[in-house]
Amino acid sequence: MGGLEYLDFAPSLPLHGLERQARSLIDTPFEPQMVGFPYANDESATYWEQAMSRIKTAEYQAATNRTALLVGESSLAAALPYITENTIVLVDANVHSCIYMQHYVDCLRTAPTIDGWRRQMATVLDRDPGSGKTGLYQEKFITLMLKRQIKQWHEAGLQHALGDEEAYQFSSQLARQKAIVPWHADLQDPADMQRLAGVLKAQQATITMANLTNVVDHLKTTEGPLALEDLPMTEHAPILATSMAAVPRDVARLIKEIKAQKKRQDPSSQDAQEHEELFGSTYLAGATGPFFGLRNFVEEGGSQVIRGNERLFYGVFRRRYLIAAEGKEQTQEDAA
Repeated sequence: MGGLEYLDFAPSLPLHGLERQARSLIDTPFEPQMVGFPYANDESATYWEQAMSRIKTAEYQAATNRTALLVGESSLAAALPYITENTIVLVDANVHSCIYMQHYVDCLRTAPTIDGWRRQMATVLDRDPGSGKTGLYQEKFITLMLKRQIKQWHEAGLQHALGDEEAYQFSSQLARQKAIVPWHADLQDPADMQRLAGVLKAQQATITMANLTNVVDHLKTTEGPLALEDLPMTEHAPILATSMAAVPRDVARLIKEIKAQKKRQDPSSQDAQEHEELFGSTYLAGATGPFFGLRNFVEEGGSQVIRGNERLFYGVFRRRYLIAAEGKEQTQEDAA
């Protein structure tokens, strides 16, 4: 992550002015059903904590108007204590996800308790807000999906702001202090990303960490790679890139054989298109671990569309973040 030095931190302010330069969300009728994954379903809790080491690097300390680039929800409420940046840009190609996250942030800033946050979210997201019923939102968005995220954070030994009142109060305070800006843009669209890069550069903003979790799973095969090269990012900024798809090739092959047996056909007769539809186009390990800087990310295939059985995301199979208890022996084994 670069040399470890202790410098005077460069000036860094929350860039609330970015809100005026983001595409307006007001004119778009919000459709809650268009938000496919309202809560992050990756396993990035420990990586948020470990990526905090960036604050000890010279390049982080020298960066002006430090900014975090997040995609989707990114476990935002829980992750806020680990996002030391003053500005957070929430990028998503789905305008309804952007509107959803604006509600999410507004409620986090204003609701006094977790229950209050849920009620405010239900008020703006349920189809019939006048009915006083929060059943749909409670069942689909909170009980089913958020519960899984909270469980994953707690199993990692970390507090989740939507599962612990004290943690909620702290994250709510942080949300009020930071500029958190939903930004409607396509990460694969060079024009979209050049515009974002230009706005950030004009504000002397520097991206010092990014969470691109699950992005690779949803890249459009008809478009090019992620268009990130123009973004003002530090050389070794940690990039989280865990994935909801965690299907090793041998497991995928076994599943394919089982399905073939059920169809009473030979596995080799299933064409590639059917294979992609059944198992998705990625074979990523869930615990990817951070990459460090765009160069590292791109060299490991992180910006590319992954097709068929190709493992372009090579870094997934070479990296694994360790916990302290695993010790020197495990570290040497992984290095080998």
